[in-house]
Amino acid sequence: MGSDKRIRFAVIGAGLIGPRHAQTVMENPNTELVAIVDPLESNATLARDLDIAHYQSLHVPLAKQLASAGVHVLVEKPVSVDITSGKNLVRHVSATGVRALTVVSSGTLGTIVAVNGLWALRKPDEYFQHPAAWRQTEAGGVVLINMVHKVDLLRFLFGPITSVHAEKTLSQRGFEADEGAALTLRFRSGVVGSFVLADTVALSVPHMRIMCVNCQPRLDSAGTKEMLHISRGSEAMSITGMSHHMQLG
Repeated sequence: MGSDKRIRFAVIGAGLIGPRHAQTVMENPNTELVAIVDPLESNATLARDLDIAHYQSLHVPLAKQLASAGVHVLVEKPVSVDITSGKNLVRHVSATGVRALTVVSSGTLGTIVAVNGLWALRKPDEYFQHPAAWRQTEAGGVVLINMVHKVDLLRFLFGPITSVHAEKTLSQRGFEADEGAALTLRFRSGVVGSFVLADTVALSVPHMRIMCVNCQPRLDSAGTKEMLHISRGSEAMSITGMSHHMQLG
């Protein structure tokens, strides 16, 4: 792809994750970083394609404004802080050509019964201080910032989630943001699951255990990637490159 064909990006929000996106764009020969837009800077230039990594509560209005102007948008997680505004955004941009892929529906894993997971660490006090004090609000909780990555992985492996029950952990900071939860999940495929997460506790090794009738899956973590190993009798396979987000987010 020639330089005149490169996809042009602007990163909106130069907070904790924004610079990582900017670096990724700069390292890719097929993309060009044309601007970093942040409220602490006076000048900003919008590019044709933008990666929105701004305050969670601004994702929907910014994306709608840019989409209305004919600008392609890549919205950071979470898309919105509530279901209603998220659905409203989807209707607004009328995304097309999306292909849903699940490993369970293909039979790759055999017969899955259940999945269990854990994500836990302690976020430092400075994580919630200016200019990121918004993380103290309901938009900055561990479910929206961190668990969303696991939801992405769970949906990829087991298909759409049809029901969720969650109980919040005891508050240690006194902020509006949730600090942890215990969740039970049911997937359309029939798989059930449970997940516990918290950002106020000592670091624990994250894991995701898959319970399978006729296979032996194992999910290994290495750096920022996960590898799923599957064995059934004399057959074996691995699925690599799945994101593993143990960082603060």
